[in-house]
Amino acid sequence: MPWLGLAAVATATATGVARAAESTIYPGVGIGKVKLGMTQAQVKRALGGWRFVDERNGGHLSVGWGFGEWSADFVNGRVVEVATTLQSQRTPTRIGPGSTWRALVRAYPNGVCTANYESGWSGRHEYLVPHKGGTQTIYWVRRRPYRAGETPPPFLVAEVHVRTRWAALPEFQPSWNAHCSTDWRTADHP
Repeated sequence: MPWLGLAAVATATATGVARAAESTIYPGVGIGKVKLGMTQAQVKRALGGWRFVDERNGGHLSVGWGFGEWSADFVNGRVVEVATTLQSQRTPTRIGPGSTWRALVRAYPNGVCTANYESGWSGRHEYLVPHKGGTQTIYWVRRRPYRAGETPPPFLVAEVHVRTRWAALPEFQPSWNAHCSTDWRTADHP
């Protein structure tokens, strides 16, 4: 019965991701069992084999698990960025995917806000929280699409990225052409 073999593989893959997904987002350090600086072999032991390879470019490798629930970027074989979209993932201050904009800014008031409309049809806002040693935690914030006449839904954290400064982020440069509202620190929206 070939379907039994497929079920066993799917269960093993889901179990590896589930083990790591039950952990905490450590701002500036990592997510779950995946920490910045880990090797590819260490990450495979923590999460199992990745399901997709998104990009290969010289010494850069971007991989993911599930349906985008987890991703990691490696440069020269070491983790430089790890990200999650799982709502079960939270920082020690209870911020993670699904958190509101206001809760995010209250928990981490020293962040920097920008808009990134080059990231897709609706774009996103990004909230970068810097850490000692140069690492960063970036919260991607979006509003789900809604129809005219509907009450606009709240802005929620969609993804959390913990990273080193391995690649420049042009959306945080002074020359960037999209910005958050002037009252983003006190408003319910970026």
